[in-house]
Amino acid sequence: MTFRWVLARVTWACNVVFSPDNIQAAEAYLGKFIFFVVLFSFTFPVWVVTKVNLFIAARFPSHLPRTHRITLLLCSWAWWIVFRCCCCILGMKAEGVREMNKAMRVGAGKPRAIIGNHVSFMDSMLIHTYISSRSSMFTKSLFSAHLVDMPIVGSLCVGCGHIPVAFNSQDTVSSSSRSGGSVANFSVDKEAAAKTMEEFDKWLKDGNIACWFPEGRMSPHPLKLQMFRAGGFKSCVDTDCEMWCVVSAGAEVFWNRKDLIGGTPANVGVKAFRLCSSTHALIKELVGEGNEVDDKLKCVLLANHAQALMQEKRDELTADVWVTKPKDLISSDSASSQVELPALSRPKDGLGKSMRKSVQFEGDIVAGGAASSTDAPRDVERGPSPGQTVQSVDLLGTGTGTGGSPAAGSEDLLGMADGEGAPPELGRIPTSPSNKTLDSYSWMPMR
Repeated sequence: MTFRWVLARVTWACNVVFSPDNIQAAEAYLGKFIFFVVLFSFTFPVWVVTKVNLFIAARFPSHLPRTHRITLLLCSWAWWIVFRCCCCILGMKAEGVREMNKAMRVGAGKPRAIIGNHVSFMDSMLIHTYISSRSSMFTKSLFSAHLVDMPIVGSLCVGCGHIPVAFNSQDTVSSSSRSGGSVANFSVDKEAAAKTMEEFDKWLKDGNIACWFPEGRMSPHPLKLQMFRAGGFKSCVDTDCEMWCVVSAGAEVFWNRKDLIGGTPANVGVKAFRLCSSTHALIKELVGEGNEVDDKLKCVLLANHAQALMQEKRDELTADVWVTKPKDLISSDSASSQVELPALSRPKDGLGKSMRKSVQFEGDIVAGGAASSTDAPRDVERGPSPGQTVQSVDLLGTGTGTGGSPAAGSEDLLGMADGEGAPPELGRIPTSPSNKTLDSYSWMPMR
């Protein structure tokens, strides 16, 4: 009896200790310890050299450009070694990187741009690693100004010469979409933002490489790319350049955006592809023959085109069984994909506040400001009239519809933001079932 009792307790303890969840947790802890040791061992010496160079540059400003090149080169090599040393916990597979580096070398001295999806702290390290050392010395990125205050990271950002973006707040609010997550406040200090973009524009025009993450923050739903912030594309609209895209998957598992340090064993896939050899030629193609649009809409068209193609590559990586997926897997269909559109004018109520339209599809009311880029009312500027069947919409709001005639006037049907500090939910195409008949719409005060 006693022996059976002891055997039962031992069996129970073994089942608990060696359960799949506990084994995975142990692997994650061990992986994070290995990654921290290796990352610190190779990054700390780079930080020391950077601090010395910044000290010299503070007394001899002519040394600053050399400091930037040295730091960029050292970071590129250090993090390349880090990933190679962590091969026991990190598998990496890349496509198109060789072609991208060849294009960067051939285009030396010409404006070039690289954009990527943002799912992890690891993204910046990946891009530094995959860009060849010869090209990395002439690469600068946009980054959130709050990182300057972080130990080691802040000094490396300054040493690399990366350009800070001064967001007014780092706060987020819970999203009302069915996929959950959060919505970030992307408002910026206008004066600081103007100086930032001026410096970024100059860097690109001088024949260097401009790099940034157009989502603006790490995505809470890695499988679905967030809305691309069109403002970052202004440099590529003003300056004709070659543009490449880098899409990664699996990095969100290796280094989750909420973890202090990465190291969870994972396989990471990367796809690099050329978006265009000339941004001006691509914009002309997107706008269409004989059409004229302002620079803001050009930025929007370029941003949405890049997002669509990068989402295709991300879906390919997600379908790859070799690439590690997050446990809390959310399909791209249920995640929020917000498409930015240019602001249009709206009427005011009796108190002078802006109003938006409430759209009704066969009894289902959809207020302006929901988050989907498909199956929406067809005419952005005028809107469909009651009785019109809605089939599709394109970025310029000239999609197809049948029946009825466009409503008179040029009001904004979709509740798009036309003022500073507007909620992020505004400025999107509203969701609606496909091929639904528009019964009615009316103006309603904004909340």
